[in-house]
Amino acid sequence: MIARLAAFFGVDSGLELAWIGIGLSGQLLFSARFILQWIASERARRSVIPVAFWYFSLAGGITLLAYAIYRRDPVFMLGQSLGLVIYLRNISLIRRTARQVSDLTATQSVASSPGLMPLKVGAAAGMLIVAISFAFSLFAIFPHLDLKTTAWFYQIDEGFPANHDVWLNYARVVVWSGSQAMFAIALTAIVTSVLLRRAVANIRLRVWTFILCLYALGPGVMVELIIKPLWGRARPTSTAPFGGDQPFSLPIEFVDHCSWNCSFVSGEVSGATALMISLLVLLAHFSSTLSPIVFKTIVVVTLLFPFIVALQRISTGRHFLSDTVLAMMFTLLLALGLAVALRLFPKKCT
Repeated sequence: MIARLAAFFGVDSGLELAWIGIGLSGQLLFSARFILQWIASERARRSVIPVAFWYFSLAGGITLLAYAIYRRDPVFMLGQSLGLVIYLRNISLIRRTARQVSDLTATQSVASSPGLMPLKVGAAAGMLIVAISFAFSLFAIFPHLDLKTTAWFYQIDEGFPANHDVWLNYARVVVWSGSQAMFAIALTAIVTSVLLRRAVANIRLRVWTFILCLYALGPGVMVELIIKPLWGRARPTSTAPFGGDQPFSLPIEFVDHCSWNCSFVSGEVSGATALMISLLVLLAHFSSTLSPIVFKTIVVVTLLFPFIVALQRISTGRHFLSDTVLAMMFTLLLALGLAVALRLFPKKCT
């Protein structure tokens, strides 16, 4: 399939094909912003510009700027650079307006206006898409970020000494076991709710469904069945710079250096991110029963889970930095989409 696509676009390498994909993605983001604007206008029965328009513009601009830098096209670079300034300025003005609204009535009024401060969830999605576009561009333009980060933990004679670090490996096992337990709890809660026709622990069925779907679609379908086989990126220990026999590839390349359980993206970091999100969702239901200190402590520890697992995976040569960063971002974006689909947010936020 990759060979056919390369032939269709007239390129002779996976890297060139990947950059064409980045360019097309930027154009799709630009097209999507006009579709969003059209839908918002139809809903309001007047011409409006939703805040998501500017986030999609920013994501498309960053993506196309990276493409222009790779192609060394000064005209393209100048045009996109100026556009980014305008997009950022509009987002800054919108956020400033939101901060100035203090009373509840004014807040609801502004949130309901598609032209001024619509869809907080849409803004969050836009920010995530911008972050993902920026991350792909950053690791594509500066490939040494991956190589140097991994090299910090690599020794020619010993390989990756962190493989023998008891505490790091123990932390990994704890988080992985927590993910398995969370999946089992969610599944049990769903079955119990359906059979007994009542909420488990006073938590709605859709919340347990959200947690179950997040694990099944995130680390399961998205990571293991789609992204890993499609990208085919070799793990650091299998690449030539770190004692292996496979070439190093960028996170934007579609290659065949690995046939199963590949490096991009990290399944365990995706699972740790899903655990973090699930715990935060559940904690929100019990916040009133916990003391402020206990609640904040649990939240802080929970937020550390993805980063602890990412450190363990990078330091042991199992994943590159980009594998872990993008695993977190993809899982967060999936969680946001699932939360919207299952209507977990209050109406004023959607």
